Amino acid sequence: MRWVNKISMKQFYKEYNYWEDYINGMYEFPKQKDEEKYILLAIEMLTNNELFLNTCKEVLINWTISSRVNLTNKQCNRKAWLGQASCNFKYKVPEICTRIAWGKLNINQQNEANKIAEQVINSFELKYEKQDTELYN
Repeated sequence: MRWVNKISMKQFYKEYNYWEDYINGMYEFPKQKDEEKYILLAIEMLTNNELFLNTCKEVLINWTISSRVNLTNKQCNRKAWLGQASCNFKYKVPEICTRIAWGKLNINQQNEANKIAEQVINSFELKYEKQDTELYN
């Protein structure tokens, strides 16, 4: 049996009122009149690979607390959080609307968005692991 070197980062915790996604309204419910607009904006984000990749990177740079809380928690759906966070960061789309938009994408669009999110998460893990190691050396 071959062992794979897995990154073992420590999970980061911080009270929710410090989370940038919470402060930006990601977990609020939209007004009914705005729901369709938000769903269309989320679809635009998740199907435009360049926009999605660049916005994911912006989320990591600008939402350091939320990113650390969510991306160090391997028990949550980190790809989903990154997609929801990107939509909220760029267009203030509530996460419920991003989940609805996700269901409207075809499987190829979902796979492409997941690949991008996975790439960004892997990059985050490598950077986080390096920072964590430097703290203790």
